[in-house]
Amino acid sequence: NMKCSIFNAELRNDHRNLTSEIEKSLQVLHSARSSSSLAVPSEKS
Repeated sequence: NMKCSIFNAELRNDHRNLTSEIEKSLQVLHSARSSSSLAVPSEKS
């Protein structure tokens, strides 16, 4: 039972780390996309 709770805690910690990594990647992607769209003139105009 103790081993199970430790395992759950590690899983929760891994999930938190993974979520923060995903959020970081999304922020980088978003900033790269917005900066590139600012640098490149719009093709619609």
